[in-house]
Amino acid sequence: MKVERFGVYLRVASLERSRAFYEPVLGRQPYVSNAQIVGFDMAGALFALYANSAEEVARGRNVVPYIRVQSADAEFARLRTLDVELLDDRVILEGPFKLFRFADPGGNVVGL
Repeated sequence: MKVERFGVYLRVASLERSRAFYEPVLGRQPYVSNAQIVGFDMAGALFALYANSAEEVARGRNVVPYIRVQSADAEFARLRTLDVELLDDRVILEGPFKLFRFADPGGNVVGL
């Protein structure tokens, strides 16, 4: 298999609401945005939001994408200032990894 790109798609209830949430959380503007999708370039991978009202799905907790950052501690403190719903009360140490999770307005969980 020759992989050219990797990405994660989150189904959201509202593209506008989710875009307004993720732009400050990710600290960047999307590189693609239209009526169906809002996509952020994350270290060469695609983190995309899309809304599809044609089929009913259970939102949130279906997929937990993770974003590797330089400092989990610094990002935890930064997201706390944005009033983001943090799902962990502190940064967790699991072996060599430091991580925490947060939820977006639609209940989707993301790990940093």
